[in-house]
Amino acid sequence: MAKFLKADKEVFIQSDVKDVLDNMRETIREFGCDYFVDTIDDLNEYMEVNPIGVPTEREISVLDNDLPIYRTVFRRTSTEWKE
Repeated sequence: MAKFLKADKEVFIQSDVKDVLDNMRETIREFGCDYFVDTIDDLNEYMEVNPIGVPTEREISVLDNDLPIYRTVFRRTSTEWKE
């Protein structure tokens, strides 16, 4: 992702399984830290609203059952990609 995304572009991730989202989030924070910044500093906080505004079928199903969705957005830094 870092190789092809331009600076300031965003990567939106979400899951209804907290451990899955937390794992993706921690992986990007650890291995992509030169190229991506989590827009939410605290790992215990998540976005309440889908920033895209178009829910997936899974998201609709989960929300219809009053279950949580865990979300965050990463922003691409201006650091040049190093091969």
